[in-house]
Amino acid sequence: MKEVFHITMAHNRYDTRIFLKECRSIAKIKDYSVTLLVKDGLPSEEKDKVKILNLSKPPPNRLMRFLSGILSLAVETSKRRPDIVHIHDPELIMLIPLWKALGIYTIFDMHEYVPKDIWTKHYLSGVQKITIGSLYLAFERIALLSEATVFAEHSYSKHYPWLTRSVSVLNYPQISEIPNGSLRKDFTFCYLGGVSHNRGIISALRAIKRLRDNGIPSTFLCIGPIDPKVISDPLFSLALQEKWLEAPGRIPANKAWPRIAKCQIGLAILDREENFTQSYPTKVFEYMAIGIPVITSDFTLYKKVIENTHCGLSVPPESADKIFEAMKRLVTDEDYATKLGENGRQSVSKYFSWSSQENKLLGLYKQLLNEFKQHTLL
Repeated sequence: MKEVFHITMAHNRYDTRIFLKECRSIAKIKDYSVTLLVKDGLPSEEKDKVKILNLSKPPPNRLMRFLSGILSLAVETSKRRPDIVHIHDPELIMLIPLWKALGIYTIFDMHEYVPKDIWTKHYLSGVQKITIGSLYLAFERIALLSEATVFAEHSYSKHYPWLTRSVSVLNYPQISEIPNGSLRKDFTFCYLGGVSHNRGIISALRAIKRLRDNGIPSTFLCIGPIDPKVISDPLFSLALQEKWLEAPGRIPANKAWPRIAKCQIGLAILDREENFTQSYPTKVFEYMAIGIPVITSDFTLYKKVIENTHCGLSVPPESADKIFEAMKRLVTDEDYATKLGENGRQSVSKYFSWSSQENKLLGLYKQLLNEFKQHTLL
C-alpha cells in the first residue's frame, strides 16, 4: 500500500479540485492510501476514503502561512515519510529538495501560472514583483526538473518545455454530482467563485440594476469568498440592502450547486487579465452541467467553447452596454435561454466531464507506481 499526501495551506479542505476530484479519484486505486493535509483549525476526519488531517489553526497572514507552514510540513512529512506528496501551493516547492533526499516522490499541481500571478499582485511594488518573480522562476526550474507536474490548464505547459514528466488535468465537472436546473419566472443570475472586482461582480451588478430599472425584476446570487473592496462598494451595499443581491460567502460545492440550479443564467464576465484569458473558468462548465445558459467574457478560449456548443453568449467585459444587452436577451427570450441551457448540459456530458481528466491523473499515478516497482527490483 502506497501512502499519498495531498498538501495545501491555502485552499479549503473541501476544495473542488483538490478534494472532490483529485483526492477522491486517487482513493479509488486499491494500491493507494490518501491523506489530505490542511491548516484550517477544523477537526481531522475521514471522508469518502480520504483522511483529512489538520495540522494547526490557519496562520494569521501570508508571511506566517509561509514560515510556519513550511516548517510544520517539513517536520510532519519527515516523520510520516509518505511515498508521494502531491502539493497544491507554489510555496511548497521549497520542500521538494527535502522530499527528494528522503526518497519521496513529488507531484506539483499548478493551479495557475504563478510568475504571471506574482506580477499582477496589487500589494507588491514593481521591484518586489520582479525580484520575487525572478527568484521563484529560478527555484522552480531547479525543484521541478525531475519531478512530476500537473497543469490545471493546457496553456501553462508552453512555459515549461524542459519538464520531463507532466500532464494537463483540466477542471471539468463531475456531472453525476451536479443537479439539473430549471427555469423559473423570476430571473436570477448567479456567480460561483471568488467575489472580486476583476471577476466582473460590480459590472454584473450594474447591468442587473439597469434591468431592474427597465422593469425586469432580476436578482443576483453571488456565492464565494468576498473581497473587502467589493463589500465596501456602494452598489454592492445597495443591492444587499434592497435584497436583490444574495451573497452568502463561501459554501461547500455540494451545497452551492443546488442553489445555482434554481437560477436562470450563469455569469463569468472576468476582466482581461492573462491568468483569466488563458484559463478555462471551471464555473462555466459547472453552469453548463447544471443546464443553465452562460454569459462569459469574449476571450478566445471562452468564445470557442460558447460558439462550438451553443450554450450561451460572450461579451466584452469592459462594455456595460454589451453585458446589459446579453442579459436582456436571455431574460426576455425564455425559449432561447432554455435551448442554450440544454445544449450546455449535453456538451458537458460528451466533451467536458471529469472522467476524461480523471483518467489522465490516474495514468500519472500508475506511472509512478510502476517506477516504485522497478526501483524495488533494483
